[in-house]
Amino acid sequence: MEPAQDTYCEEVSAAFLNGRGHGLVMSSKDLSIVWAWREAKIPLSVVLRGLEHAFAVWQGPSAPRSISFAREHVERLFCAHREQHPSPRPPSHRSSSIDLERRRQLLIELGQRSSEERTKEALRSGYRALVGADNPADSWKAARKRILEALRAGLRPDEHARIERDARRGTEVMAPDAAMAHRARQQERCLLELFGLDELQD
Repeated sequence: MEPAQDTYCEEVSAAFLNGRGHGLVMSSKDLSIVWAWREAKIPLSVVLRGLEHAFAVWQGPSAPRSISFAREHVERLFCAHREQHPSPRPPSHRSSSIDLERRRQLLIELGQRSSEERTKEALRSGYRALVGADNPADSWKAARKRILEALRAGLRPDEHARIERDARRGTEVMAPDAAMAHRARQQERCLLELFGLDELQD
């Protein structure tokens, strides 16, 4: 089980400051890097091991000033971690069919609960992708994609700007590929939260 979010930041901060040998608190820039790691669901153990490796090979004239020096080590170890701990196997066809029926019912309930026509239309679009589907897993992906596309198309300019701003927060200190993946996940999360569809979070 992963530690609580505040413990995650505290332990990473303590490991970095202890390794550096001085300083009492981390900078806001360094904290944003840690928050990005946490949002990307990088296990605390992986981050701490990445810091340990980074300090072990550090050859600068003085202690590193920013935790960003360990970013490549952490992300490389995280890639290895995901390869060693693949996602669980998909459920059987029977259980997938049951899940699909529950998701159909969920979309109906969300549509009945919403008072916004643009939300209702997005959910109807997703429901149509589920009706008569042969492959439960693929059909849910298609339904969710339709819903997200319809919601994006219905955004007002101010809503679009707010989602983009929130999704980009913290990505300026990440590697390009990691930043792109993080931004995409955050855009989806913010979009579903905006329309009150948290039950559809992936």
